[in-house]
Amino acid sequence: MSENVIVRKIKSDAGILVEYHIDGVSDWNFFDSLLEFFKKQYGAVVENFTDGIFTRSYQLRVNGEYFILEHNEDIGNWFSPVPNPETRLSCTLLPMISRVD
Repeated sequence: MSENVIVRKIKSDAGILVEYHIDGVSDWNFFDSLLEFFKKQYGAVVENFTDGIFTRSYQLRVNGEYFILEHNEDIGNWFSPVPNPETRLSCTLLPMISRVD
């Protein structure tokens, strides 16, 4: 794993938090590690998924809240809440991610 792992917050023009990008470990295999992390740490359940040639998209549910974990060969790995970034799960993750920035 890279020593320079950074979680970038990508916001819309309105300033609403929409995506968390994980830099430094953006490869296909780290996607599996992220998926296992969410399963073990938060009890995430895979509700729906698509595994393509260059992309992966998993819809995960944690305590009734949904978010998307995605990989794109050109962009890397990221996750985003669905549809509201102000959900309890996001509020739980925000303080942890803020410490990484």
